[in-house]
Formats: sequence, C-alpha cells, structure tokens
Amino acid sequence: MKVEAEISGVNIKVDFGAPSVNERTIWGELVPFNKVWRTGANEATTLEVDQAILIEGNELPAGKYAMFTIPSEENWTVIFNSDFNQLGAYKYDETKNVVMFEVPIQNAEHQEQMQILVEENQLDIHWEKALVSMKITGKG
Repeated sequence: MKVEAEISGVNIKVDFGAPSVNERTIWGELVPFNKVWRTGANEATTLEVDQAILIEGNELPAGKYAMFTIPSEENWTVIFNSDFNQLGAYKYDETKNVVMFEVPIQNAEHQEQMQILVEENQLDIHWEKALVSMKITGKG
C-alpha cells in the first residue's frame, strides 16, 4: 500500500505491506512484545519526506527511512532507520537509527487490515484494536 500526503508544504510518502488480522491474536503473539517489528508485512515499511519534519518533536531530515516499531502493552517505540531497503527487520541495525521515540497506544475500533494514514498533521498506524498517532509538522 502507498500513502501520499502534504503537511505544511512537505511531501510525505509511506509504503507498507498491509497484513490482516484473519482471526489471529496479533499483539504479543503474531507481533511479539518488546521486539523490533517491520511495522507491516514483507519489506520494511518506508517513509520518505522531501524536506525535514518534526515528528513528535524529533527532527527527521529529508530522505527515505525504514520505519520500525517495538510494540509493548502500553507504548510503542517508533524508529526511523537509514537502511530503508531491506526485507522485514531481519537485518535491522540500531546503529543506523536516525530518530527513536515512544508513543502511547490508544484503544480503537477493530481494523482488520493494517492502515497507515497521513492526514491533519499526524501519522497514524491502526491495526486490530491498536492505534498509534504521531504529530508531524514542517520544520520551517
């Protein structure tokens, strides 16, 4: 799946594999807690910005990044890593992390197929009954 949006004059593109729940237990089983996850299916999810942005107050320079997460029961650690061309998180290298921060999980309506949305100055990841929202603003 591909999502494209403009926020504060910044062009943002997200490319991700969108897995479905398919009656599985997602959090803590299919996606283990406290382990790096590719945030989707197949290749690592990527985020590309044509200008620097602030995401949850952290500066992310213009460029293309792999977006990994580390889900836990209450918060997710969100990671933007410079090695965007990889399958899953099998070769994840924390020395290539550019930005890393935590965000709380919100309870939400059931979402069968994972969605990543960029709108209204935020990036949302919604799957199963978990919703993670991150505030995005242009750096300028």
